[in-house]
Amino acid sequence: MSQPHVEVAVQPVPLRTELLERYAALRRAALPALVMEAVLLATLLGVLDWRMLPQHWVHVVVVVGIAVGDTVVAVIQFLTQNKQRVDRLPPDVKLGNFTRAQLQELVTDACRRFGVSPRRIPVYITREKEMNAHAMHVGPSFLVQALRAVSINRANLHVLTPAELSYILGHELAHLLHYPAVWLDAHALHMASRAAACLVAWQWAFPRFGDFWGLSAALAAAAVHRFFTQRTSPAQSQMIELLCDDSGARLAGVNAAISCELKTGMMGELHHQLLFRALQLQKQGMDISYQDLYRIYLDVVPFGSFALEEVDARIQERARKSAQPSRELTLRGLLEFAGLSGDSRDAREQVREQLRVYEGLSRIPRISWPRNVHGQPTDTDLMALAQALEREPQALLFETPGELDALSSHPSHRRRVLYLWNNRGHITAKAFPPASNGPGRAAAA
Repeated sequence: MSQPHVEVAVQPVPLRTELLERYAALRRAALPALVMEAVLLATLLGVLDWRMLPQHWVHVVVVVGIAVGDTVVAVIQFLTQNKQRVDRLPPDVKLGNFTRAQLQELVTDACRRFGVSPRRIPVYITREKEMNAHAMHVGPSFLVQALRAVSINRANLHVLTPAELSYILGHELAHLLHYPAVWLDAHALHMASRAAACLVAWQWAFPRFGDFWGLSAALAAAAVHRFFTQRTSPAQSQMIELLCDDSGARLAGVNAAISCELKTGMMGELHHQLLFRALQLQKQGMDISYQDLYRIYLDVVPFGSFALEEVDARIQERARKSAQPSRELTLRGLLEFAGLSGDSRDAREQVREQLRVYEGLSRIPRISWPRNVHGQPTDTDLMALAQALEREPQALLFETPGELDALSSHPSHRRRVLYLWNNRGHITAKAFPPASNGPGRAAAA
């Protein structure tokens, strides 16, 4: 089978002023569309036959579910996620490098410097072993305060310093307060207009063609509505991500921000290498599904840094114990053949494609720099790294798919590091002032 073409997509690193102008232009361009959507909502509500709705309330519930189902799923996932709110952690708990008191102090400081009460945006710690964080915003925040939140994976607490964790907090708060995706800013309007469009489409089709076509019309209306209201291009997403990096660096300092990006990249590379080795076991003839291999990987990998060879050996040992001793006819084999257990054909092909990408990554040259997940780079180190990145644009900073940067919603660590370094003067000049207890929102720029 031919190898996929894998190469680094070289993209220019923008200036801070350029990003701010592009984001402002994006918001200005969205305003007429939001006005048109509000007019559409009013029109749909006027067209709707309200007398018909109580007579077919079951259908109405299903149609509204079609319209807002993705939001309901997001809310359920958030509410059922294994997480703990920082201000409700046990007083004597220590997670990685941080006590509850230290975490609360960092959260309070970050929120106050952003000009918002810590009670307005709760911060959660999730039991995830990969370094990441998320900003959650579902519905109008003044009505659903608990669904405007920041979630930080516990893995961050085992690797980062307080300044680096402040950078993460600043980045996620910026998603909520300074640089939200434009369509998210009008989430309540989108939900209302989509529900109205689905109800009108169902109301037109149901009396004429029956249940099936009525619900089909509602599904089609929801799909068309989402196409026009949830369109954020990769370029727009990357612009917003870099601006949120900018806010995080204004909070924590440029060096801490870059150090955090480098540690996140190093840990991401380590996890990808481990997962690649685990998934290769099936390719090497072990009778175990990719699904089971992934479960073992999640169970064995620790929260913080680890020795690759040691954890890989533990995964192989667990996989050998879980694997079938032979390929004789078994109940499991029959279920897998019927698609009721193990890997589906689509899932297997997706994993194999990902393995081919990993193999392709190993053939791309890498930037040579001193890697130390526990160290703190100096100005000299960062300058040397930035010069190497500029000098070798086709080389990888980290051996992960995200470093290819092609059509991704998130910029590569290479691009993030260069943005922060190249704009460090402007970012430092716009640093957030020290926290105060007074009211007022910190300026985005």
